[in-house]
Amino acid sequence: KPSNIIIDGKGCIHLMDFGLAKRIAADETVTQEGQVMGTPAYMSPEQARGQSSAVDGRSDVYSLGVVMYEMLTGQQPFQGKKRLLLLQVLEDDPRPPTQLNEEIPRDLEVICLKAMSKLPRLRYGSAGEFSADLARYLRGEPIVARPIGYAERFARWCRRYPLAVAAFLTLLLGSIGAVIYLSQLSQYLVRQTARDSAQMQSDMLDAVNEYYAGIVKDLDVHLQEKGMAADIDLQSLRPVPARFTIQLGKRLQSSKSVQVRLYSDYPFPQREDGGPPDEFARRALRELEKNPHEPVYQFTELDERSVVRYATARVMTESCVQCHNHHPDTPKNDWQIGDVRGVLEVIRPLERDEQRTRRGMGNAITWIVSTVGIMTVFVCILIVATTRKKGE
Repeated sequence: KPSNIIIDGKGCIHLMDFGLAKRIAADETVTQEGQVMGTPAYMSPEQARGQSSAVDGRSDVYSLGVVMYEMLTGQQPFQGKKRLLLLQVLEDDPRPPTQLNEEIPRDLEVICLKAMSKLPRLRYGSAGEFSADLARYLRGEPIVARPIGYAERFARWCRRYPLAVAAFLTLLLGSIGAVIYLSQLSQYLVRQTARDSAQMQSDMLDAVNEYYAGIVKDLDVHLQEKGMAADIDLQSLRPVPARFTIQLGKRLQSSKSVQVRLYSDYPFPQREDGGPPDEFARRALRELEKNPHEPVYQFTELDERSVVRYATARVMTESCVQCHNHHPDTPKNDWQIGDVRGVLEVIRPLERDEQRTRRGMGNAITWIVSTVGIMTVFVCILIVATTRKKGE
């Protein structure tokens, strides 16, 4: 401290009073661990904590930085009673010297504040390094010390207000987790809605096909009872239900809301596109032949559109067996009741479902993002406000 620095008549500087000196070689101190001794305004943070084992030459660098601060500004960086001084030494950053005197060179301020860094590793490693940087300034050379950046200021603020930082990080991470969860939930709902819709459409087509097949069968019986069957080529209409499903699928496909495909390993010769068109169709045939009651579906890209492909089995009934086994163009005539004769596939685009779900999730995500944004701005304002307040 200044009262222990004596200048003789020749201008030589002498340090006085080594009552608190530490023998580095033997790692011995006159004070016990946890005991605070010294003048609070000039002691380093580790000395103020009573961490005698952490005190080394960098603590002297800190004290010398305080002396330099007082030489530049005419006042101590921290003032008040002992308890308040110790708290300031431990927690607060000194007010930049240029705020007290604008004529102080910026490089001298940077050198002084580096010497007074709270963390020993951020100070000069020795008084020799401190002196060398001052010599560079006097010679007009670039100094080694650099101003404290925003990242370091933010880190110091975080160490100073751990509870506020913990609360903010909890909110931030929780909000990020909520947004991720909602995004995943949104995708799940889109797919679930599309799959359920495809299932409903497939069930509807099966019901319509079954109903139409019943009508055709009743018409056939009625014509035979009336003796009119010979006048109508019923064979040319068969397989009527399958052709009806294909025509209905083309009608639906024209609206671009859904596509319908009907394919089999044994298509009739007149159907050029009656076989499985791709790998999914072949897989659906194989799996449905093993388990015709379990639908096969897949979310994929088709014609540069996100779609769900939903395939169900077309199972042979008694009327189907009679028709297919006796039709002159049939590629297979040993069908049995319960055999899987083909696959009905419904292809449903996901665009509409995505739009509906996004509208539902948009407000929630917007609210979360807005809350995080407001809290971020609040924390930034708090950092600036506390920094300015300490500077005053």
